Amino acid sequence: MKRKLTGSDGMSIIIPDGYIGRQGSDGRMVPIPPGGIGRQGSDGRMVAIRKGSIGRQGSDGRMVEIKSGSIGRQGSDGRMVEIKSGYRGVQGSDGRMVAIAPGKRAVQDANGRMRNK
Repeated sequence: MKRKLTGSDGMSIIIPDGYIGRQGSDGRMVPIPPGGIGRQGSDGRMVAIRKGSIGRQGSDGRMVEIKSGSIGRQGSDGRMVEIKSGYRGVQGSDGRMVAIAPGKRAVQDANGRMRNK
């Protein structure tokens, strides 16, 4: 039976069977899967971390789920990103770290952001 939970921000979400609802200090309600945990970044947002994954926080305060076999890399803008196995982490002049797929080239656009090509 699904449940409807409301966070202190006034937004309601549907929580599926087996999931639990956790609320971050920003007031948002987040569904946490079975066996998972809820991790909160210093920005106040709650993030669902599935079983077998880890939570890494960038210096901007956001929490990110890093799945098993991946690594977390942070760009100079402070954001943490997940780099999957076999991918490369490349940073553009805008300071953002991006994952480049195997066999692809990293190309920087006019805004300084790196992209797959």
